[in-house]
Amino acid sequence: MRLRRSPLLALLPLLGLVAAGCSDGSTGEPAGEGLRVVATTSILGDLVGDLVGEDGEVQVLMGPGVDPHAFAPSAAQAADVRDADLVVANGLGLEESLVDLLEAAEADGAEVVELAPQLDPIAFEDHAEEGHAEEGDGEAEDDHGHEEGGADPHVWFDPVRMADGVAIVAARLAEVDDALPDEEWEERGAELAANLLALDEELRTILEDIPAERRVLVTNHEAIGYLAARYDLEIVDSVIPGGGTLASADAGRLAGLVDVIRERDLPAIFAENTTDDRLARSLAREVGRDVEVVTLYTDALGEAGSGAETYADLLRTDARLIADALG
Repeated sequence: MRLRRSPLLALLPLLGLVAAGCSDGSTGEPAGEGLRVVATTSILGDLVGDLVGEDGEVQVLMGPGVDPHAFAPSAAQAADVRDADLVVANGLGLEESLVDLLEAAEADGAEVVELAPQLDPIAFEDHAEEGHAEEGDGEAEDDHGHEEGGADPHVWFDPVRMADGVAIVAARLAEVDDALPDEEWEERGAELAANLLALDEELRTILEDIPAERRVLVTNHEAIGYLAARYDLEIVDSVIPGGGTLASADAGRLAGLVDVIRERDLPAIFAENTTDDRLARSLAREVGRDVEVVTLYTDALGEAGSGAETYADLLRTDARLIADALG
């Protein structure tokens, strides 16, 4: 399927979409024969790649280690989106700089599926009800589009939800692909969903031995709320307010976090592979005793050799890191 190029998309390079620091996902070369799929994040790209296999090409806009909150697409990546048979996005504001591009592509006839809105998302203010402390008053909005009390886009931290997600993607692939029967895509979706449900049990086993009084975390930003909700962990607060990674934390907030860590005798602060951890390390030093800063893999897969090169390995590695730090 080839999509008509809209005047708006033709202007994208002139509107500031050529930016430094983009990922390695797109070559800008003409796509080959077969199904052409674009996935916005490395996490989605891994899952979509498992579905597509050798029956098409999957372009990933944001490679390993790339923060989707801070990403800006290149002109070549805008062209990949325009020419794709299907674009798989997370949605709920995660891909902040891609909103206009995806809307323009969809208006021009592109097939775009956003998964997070379809996977029963948790509101940030509901984290307290599902094992989390509420941050803020539920009314404010951070500087980068994540409304306090709005829907949390980090749905991939719940493999049960993602089992539903891969079935949705498989159904959309069946709609755009003429080469394989619909039943083949349905079977692939069901097989991958079963693997994700098995992964859920594996993660539960890794995390179940953490004592009840130690199942408490301070994180860098509100990224792992779904993991905490699924596996009975409590997030008492985060260094960076809101669900984005580009907001700032004031001195009063950080002083309050130091008090929380001291009062609850927390052994670690959980940072991330996609963001600078200097603020978390400074906070750990302020506590006045040994507080470990543990780097989790959150908004992107890890680089080669990290142990988080695939979606399943990312969750396994994070679960082990949390269990080792708290157990």
